[in-house]
This record gives sequence, C-alpha cells and structure tokens, in this order.
Amino acid sequence: MNVIIEFLRKLFCKAETKEVTPLPKPTSTREISQVEIVNIFRARFPKGELYLSDSKGYKLCNLDDINIFLEADQTDKLIYKAQAFDCDDFANRLFGQFSIPDWSDLTIGKMWTDKHACLMLIDQNEDLWILEPQNDDLKPNLAAWQGSRNRWTEI
Repeated sequence: MNVIIEFLRKLFCKAETKEVTPLPKPTSTREISQVEIVNIFRARFPKGELYLSDSKGYKLCNLDDINIFLEADQTDKLIYKAQAFDCDDFANRLFGQFSIPDWSDLTIGKMWTDKHACLMLIDQNEDLWILEPQNDDLKPNLAAWQGSRNRWTEI
C-alpha cells in the first residue's frame, strides 16, 4: 500500500521543494511597557489613535534585526496595482509577516495616515520609525506623500 501511495505522490505532486533558511530570532530582549509605548507614540502623533492588541510587555526593535528580516521578506517585490494591491495590502502583508513566533513580540504596528498605510516601529533607543512596506525604506519621519498625521495604528 505504501508503495502505491508513494507512486501516486510522485506522479501528482510534482512541486519542487527548496530548502528554506529559517529567520534568526530577534536579538532584542529589552521590554517596553504599554504606558511607555503610548508616551512615545503620543510625542510623535498627539492626536493619533493607538490600539495595543496584547496586554503583555512588548520588546523594542533592533534595527539590524529588522533589516535582516526585510532582506528575507518578499513583500517589497510584489507589484503595486491601484485599488487591487495597493498601500493597505502591502501594509497588511508585511505586518502579517512579522506575526510569527519571537518576532510578534516586537513593537511593530500597522499605521494609517491621512494619505497612506505603512508600518511603524520603536527601536532600542525608543525612537519611532516609519517603515514603508512597498520598498522597505525605514525613515524617522513620514515623507510628504505618506501624509502628515496619524489616523490609526495597531501594534
């Protein structure tokens, strides 16, 4: 019976397999409280809405870890298509990519501005960064085309 199953598997399951190198665990171990996250967020976006999805402590991001993750991630290689796969789809996908064990504890959020959807993160220096999922740019401030104010962020 096993011989028949193996034959059928080889016959119908011709998908090539390739070895996948697992991502290393993030190196940051420094935790940050919800109150500290809110204070950092409010200093940058005083009128922005912030939703913290977990009640436990979060970990601050090491930017080297983030760059290693982004190098492995393929979200920025996808093709933009207005109203079909645009900024919110890129933001949702990259935010979801970070939702894996060890990485999901990091202080990374999906953010809507008055013009755009992107990600934000807080690093080990407690600086807030803007992460553009369409090209992996990591900047300290919103670019003019990304908007000028935060409407809503989920971490």
